[in-house]
Amino acid sequence: MASKYTGAYPSVYKTIDYQKKLANEANRLAYTSRPKEAHYPEGHPTSQWKAKQNEVAKGFKYWSKASREGASCDVSSGITIRSVYDRNIPLGLWKQLKYMKAHPEAYKKVSIADAKAGDIGHYTKKGVKLKGHIFILHDGDKIKEGSAGNWFFSTTSARKARLDMSDKKRLDIFRAVNKKVYTPLKKGSKGEEVKKLQKWLNWYLGSKLKIDGDFGKVTESKVKQAQKKLSLKQDGVVGSKTILKIEGATK
Repeated sequence: MASKYTGAYPSVYKTIDYQKKLANEANRLAYTSRPKEAHYPEGHPTSQWKAKQNEVAKGFKYWSKASREGASCDVSSGITIRSVYDRNIPLGLWKQLKYMKAHPEAYKKVSIADAKAGDIGHYTKKGVKLKGHIFILHDGDKIKEGSAGNWFFSTTSARKARLDMSDKKRLDIFRAVNKKVYTPLKKGSKGEEVKKLQKWLNWYLGSKLKIDGDFGKVTESKVKQAQKKLSLKQDGVVGSKTILKIEGATK
């Protein structure tokens, strides 16, 4: 009697947690305090931030010197968002806000009470045109932000400083939507999904692959062997078609 596999099947789809990545990157690129630096009254950008700024902001030469050094909230937050999540995020505070509102498939608006690390916050002062601020939450209720007045990413209590909806402020919180990414398993792949594949190959072929999560030559040869039995193209690449056959296989 034919039997079905009872273990965990490998997957070629994974979800990238961009909310967590944004929080981590904002924290990693944060300025360090060096108040005695003559050129930086309140702080100095880390070398990581400068490198990321050069990578992401090529061609934006019309930025002011202060902006290029990160003394602008839209530049500092924009560079983090661009480097982690969305290279299409525009320049300028108002363009960024308009873009996020126009792309709900990418930026989900959430309530202030639900604000979490990695969320993008934007507030405006009511009754004052062209007066606003953008920042990224991290570490629970703290924020990473750039501001022309401070010239550095400051860390403070967001609950006290930003999330206190008052009559003078309008606050919007946006969350980068996690994305499902298709990544076929092939020679060179590593990780838990490869381990699941190796376990399945051992079951299906009766082989004795080492369960090490490393898709090498031996694993590739076994995949081709399995693909032949499943009447598939023998290319050694485990894509969506191979996964479907794997999930339906019996022996």
